[in-house]
Amino acid sequence: MREGPAVRLARRRVFGFVHDDSVVVVASNAGRDRHPGWYGNLRARPDAEVQISRELRLVRARDADQRT
Repeated sequence: MREGPAVRLARRRVFGFVHDDSVVVVASNAGRDRHPGWYGNLRARPDAEVQISRELRLVRARDADQRT
């Protein structure tokens, strides 16, 4: 669940993902020229929760081109 940077309301989104020891979420916005709205929220507040089946993980979002 994420909070938007302006209104600070928790939001839920459903995504496809790759899961092994890492979680990868792609902000493709179905090939449009702009990122989806939630991408800006994660950039502003990168700490998030990811639920895969019944497992809930605390994660920190980052762009794929950033080093850990």
